[in-house]
Amino acid sequence: MPSQRIVLLLLLLASPWPALACSPCRTMVFASVFDSHFTLRLMLVVLPVALLVLLATWLYRTTESRHDDAHVR
Repeated sequence: MPSQRIVLLLLLLASPWPALACSPCRTMVFASVFDSHFTLRLMLVVLPVALLVLLATWLYRTTESRHDDAHVR
């Protein structure tokens, strides 16, 4: 039943539940996350993922063209 576990995990991750914190702490957490540096922090998190996707795409395309060239000869 690994597929059921995966579906359950995806449902838990996709659910829009707020962070579990008391009311005073929740406002402090939101204030610290969504401050003036939010965009910079978000870009620092997204940048490595984007670079890995670009690298994987480049590697796939270069090896695919080499593979096609080998069959032509």
